[in-house]
Amino acid sequence: MTRAEWKHICERLGYEPKADPETPRCPLLGPDGCTVYDIRPAVCRLFGAAEGPWQCPNVRPDRVLSIARAASILIKIRRLGGPWVYLTGRSRAL
Repeated sequence: MTRAEWKHICERLGYEPKADPETPRCPLLGPDGCTVYDIRPAVCRLFGAAEGPWQCPNVRPDRVLSIARAASILIKIRRLGGPWVYLTGRSRAL
């Protein structure tokens, strides 16, 4: 997610969630799912809607975005929102 998205989430929550570097689990997930679903970042919105690393094994929409289209969307969002913030300690370049 971008720094702008992260800042918005932290402001909404009133604190900065901390990731556990030992696990790839998102620190924004609670026992009942995403704790910031209404303001979730673009990368989360793409999950399940695009091929490749964003393809959810449990969700099969009628049509998915290609990897190129999903990456294009994320690149445009990064230009608007600034550098990425990695919550899990694992980063992946686009």
